[in-house]
This record gives sequence, structure tokens and C-alpha cells, in this order.
Amino acid sequence: MNKEEKVYVVTLDQGKFAQQALYQTKSIIQNVDNPEIFVYITNDRGTEAISESDRDWLEEQATVTEGPVPIDDYPISAKTRAAVRASKKYPEKTLVVLDSDMLILEDIEVPEEDI
Repeated sequence: MNKEEKVYVVTLDQGKFAQQALYQTKSIIQNVDNPEIFVYITNDRGTEAISESDRDWLEEQATVTEGPVPIDDYPISAKTRAAVRASKKYPEKTLVVLDSDMLILEDIEVPEEDI
């Protein structure tokens, strides 16, 4: 795994979580040089929460995929699904999985050694 090469993983779900995912993506773009961004949109919930123009913008900025919330009564399980999908697409890169209340203000440095 190359610790210098990172992929920022964002999950877009319903309601305010959709807007937060857009804010997260914008914060990454503004504060990281040439970022690799992977956005997981929950189908039915997230796809209905985002406008077509916002979806188009995301697709210009990031790799976008859709999928279910794996556990119906546990929406945060979508983050795990997002991480699994990103790890399959980018097996040699370090994943930076963002929680819904996080913004990126500068590039994240990954330690050389595993902790």
C-alpha cells in the first residue's frame, strides 16, 4: 500500500447528509492538490436527496457509485459499504473515510508505520 496515495471516501445519504457530502467534497477539492475522491450514494435515499446538477458536478469531481444501505435500521453501515467498494477500486491506496461531520482543511498525512 502506498501511504502517499490517498483516496477520500465520502458517503451521501438522505436529508442533510446529502448536503454535507457536497460540503466535504468541496473542502477536499479546495484543500488537497489533485485529490482522488470516491463518493458512495445510497440508492433510493441518497439519489432522491441530490439534484441532477449536484450529481453532475460530483461526477466531474469524483468517482461516483451507488448502492444500498446494507443494514436498514443502521444507516451508518453505508460507510462500511463505501469503504469496501473504494478498497476494491483502489487496492494500493490508503483510504481516508470521512464521517458526516468532518471537513478537510488540509491534506492528511499518513504515518509511515502502522499504529
